[in-house]
Amino acid sequence: MSNERNSKLLITFAVFFLLFNFPILGIVDRQRVWFGLPATYLYLFLVWLLLIIVVAVIVSPNQKK
Repeated sequence: MSNERNSKLLITFAVFFLLFNFPILGIVDRQRVWFGLPATYLYLFLVWLLLIIVVAVIVSPNQKK
């Protein structure tokens, strides 16, 4: 892996670590329902999906250098 890819993955880890922890998670921890799901569940699944997409884009071998 290149140093650039490592630094992108480290930044991705830091951002998503913050998104999955209390200060941000506490904002959506309400008794609301969006699209038939509790807001917290919807938030967690969407952030998790975004994490998977971002990591896939970073580690894909088709990137131009």
